[in-house]
Amino acid sequence: MINIRLPEQLEAGASAKPRYSTEIVSTDGGWEVRNSRWAYPKHEFSFNLSPGTKDDEWLTVFRNLFYAAGGSAETFLFKHWSDFEGLDEEIATGDGIETEFQLVKNYTAGLITRTRKITRPVEDTVVIFGDSIVIPGASVDYSTGIVTITPAPALNVKITADFEFDIPVRCEDDEIELLGGTRDLDQPVSLVLLEVRE
Repeated sequence: MINIRLPEQLEAGASAKPRYSTEIVSTDGGWEVRNSRWAYPKHEFSFNLSPGTKDDEWLTVFRNLFYAAGGSAETFLFKHWSDFEGLDEEIATGDGIETEFQLVKNYTAGLITRTRKITRPVEDTVVIFGDSIVIPGASVDYSTGIVTITPAPALNVKITADFEFDIPVRCEDDEIELLGGTRDLDQPVSLVLLEVRE
């Protein structure tokens, strides 16, 4: 992990494509059997930059990051501007024994809730609550999203969190086509980043 993010101007202009992995088998009678392999989708982020314009600065930034990452070998951080925070997210219920809890974000529609594991919270944005009261002294591992609370929260205490988070990503490929330095060309450079589970 290269513990840096792309410039906000780049991130804000990216399109996001969430993708689940579902196995679908059609029976002889026309019915479907569906097996969801992932509890939460991976995202694909894409954006175009045009050499010979103001985008030249961002091309240079991305080129340096691409080389440092070794193409798709190393991950780095990305802020998805339409989904980067959790507010009043329930992460656990106290049992008087457990002291470590994973940050999560919950997505609910009707009676169904999907839970997303948050592994890269943004420093100084995490606030932990016990029954809606701030828990002082709760510590956060910003490389895993694990919260430690001592002493252990009492039985049936509802533990919630407010936070912002980044997403670990990598370059889609080990090669990109860069046209920097050819200012009379306006062909855009297409860049694609893929979310990585950590």
